[in-house]
Amino acid sequence: MSGVEGVAQQRVQARRRIRVALPRFYFAGILSVLGGLLLWELVSRFLVANALFLAAPSQIFMAIAALAKSGELWRHMSISAIEFALGYAIASVLGVAIGFAMAESAAMKRVLQPWISGLYATPTIALAASAPRRWRRRVSANPRHPTSSPIAKTAAPRIFAGLSGG
Repeated sequence: MSGVEGVAQQRVQARRRIRVALPRFYFAGILSVLGGLLLWELVSRFLVANALFLAAPSQIFMAIAALAKSGELWRHMSISAIEFALGYAIASVLGVAIGFAMAESAAMKRVLQPWISGLYATPTIALAASAPRRWRRRVSANPRHPTSSPIAKTAAPRIFAGLSGG
């Protein structure tokens, strides 16, 4: 066997060893996720008295299935996707524009840098919660899920990342 054939055979054997090891890797990940879901289910069923504070995964999956069956899921997903895309686009444009202004003007940088640093350190959920009510209003017709708008959730971090140069 020549040196080239030996190297090729070693590579084939190494690939076989990797293929054998992958199923164990996936198995551990699957077990981890299933264990986490089981723990979540048990905590939500037996430790948390009110389902409004922590819904069980089984309740969530049943609600998703019911929305999918009725056709409402796709409408809500499309609205959320549009809001996310709009928020990302608006935030990107604002972040880049303000970032360029700060890069071109030392005075603008001195004025805005403390605000950018403070806002960048603020948790995203606090920024979304502090947005005006009309910004947080959901287009969704489901009153049981009063979450803040994906525009507010995606715009704030993008704006601050663009402003801080990140």
